[in-house]
Amino acid sequence: MARKTRHLLAAGLLAAGLQLSPAAAQVPGFPYCAWWVETTATTANIAFPDSSAAYWTTPFQVTSDLRSITVRGTYPETRYFSLNVYTNGGASYSCGGVASGLADFRIAPDPGSTNPFQQQAAAGGGYTVTLAPGAAGTANRIPFYDPAACTPAPASGPIPEDVGFLILRAYLPQGGFGAVPLPEITLDYADGHTVTLPRCGGAAPDAAALPPGWQRRVRALPAGEAPAQLSAGSQPCGRPGGAACPPSLTFFRPTESATGGLFPNVDNKYVGALVQPAPGRLVLVRGQAPSFPPGRQALPWNPSATQLRYWSLCSNVYRRPWPVVVDEVDGQEILGCAADLDTRLDAEGRYTYVVSYPGDRPTEAALAAAGATWLPFSTEQPLARHLLILRNMLGDGFPQSVQNCAAGADPASIAACAASMGPYYPQATTCRAAVFERGGLAACLRDE
Repeated sequence: MARKTRHLLAAGLLAAGLQLSPAAAQVPGFPYCAWWVETTATTANIAFPDSSAAYWTTPFQVTSDLRSITVRGTYPETRYFSLNVYTNGGASYSCGGVASGLADFRIAPDPGSTNPFQQQAAAGGGYTVTLAPGAAGTANRIPFYDPAACTPAPASGPIPEDVGFLILRAYLPQGGFGAVPLPEITLDYADGHTVTLPRCGGAAPDAAALPPGWQRRVRALPAGEAPAQLSAGSQPCGRPGGAACPPSLTFFRPTESATGGLFPNVDNKYVGALVQPAPGRLVLVRGQAPSFPPGRQALPWNPSATQLRYWSLCSNVYRRPWPVVVDEVDGQEILGCAADLDTRLDAEGRYTYVVSYPGDRPTEAALAAAGATWLPFSTEQPLARHLLILRNMLGDGFPQSVQNCAAGADPASIAACAASMGPYYPQATTCRAAVFERGGLAACLRDE
């Protein structure tokens, strides 16, 4: 993550709805309370969120006397959930081969409970996950960052190097994001005492309660356009001294170093394409759709039965703080992602996305006739470049997934990725809105 983005993230954590309850005021020391901020498309819309997911964040500080952090929760009724831990710069890491994240089906249940992502069962059983130093690979353990055993290194910037972030993700929960039960967090110290954090509330804390120096460290820097570093080099692509941007309308897989500061999910990989929206024109994205589990319920994960756990296409503003598009048309909120179960497919199982400004949206009849799904460009930032992101979740066992395609924005890497994904590689082109409305997809393909 660029330094300016880390400032914005830190400021957002403090400003996005934190209030210390009376009980929390008695908690000695940082982090004071659990689940500081909920990130969704309509709350803290930063770092390319998927609008079908919610992300709850708790920062913590690895002091010399902190022995472990215990997370006790219940399995939610949702397509997918996970726990991930990040460095101070928002990067995933590995300690001796142990990743800093656990997907739902890898979380063993408490005695007497059943994990519905492992075997058929109702949601609601209990689990216990431990965050602890080092790389010990015991069940339900996520390592703290240990400079001697873990990579990559902490980031230099406004957030202290001994601060980490715990994030719980939930995709497609039944009953909405408010129905997801958030776990209890307990800090265990070397002298034997424990602190169970109360839940955070709804407004910013008193600045006097913050750790020394944090008021200075988390102040927001001036915002403005500064494209994300999604290709090689230390400067943003397309800027003087930086790497060249990949070709417009061409999907590529960013390198791990390029996405490492954006709190990536270890179970997701992404291909993205830069596009400059234009009035009167549509962007079409087409490809073969992978299979996925039905609905929003918790089901045993069987990668031999479905190719991916989840996939989606999202339209994002390519400008800090990297939001997914959220538009409002005639009083109705329109979100910039379409999840797999909300995407139309043709008789051959192929998808077609039509992306445009809301004023150029085709009629529903034209979209239905083309078997197409519409996504918006931003009306709040209409001159900004956009980034279309295709997510693949848990695709390591699917040979044509994003997980198994080459990373890099250079022509050779893009060609290798496209060859690897075959028909599942998304192809993008543009078309005049009037042509699509009159003649549908076939007319657009002739017009490109």
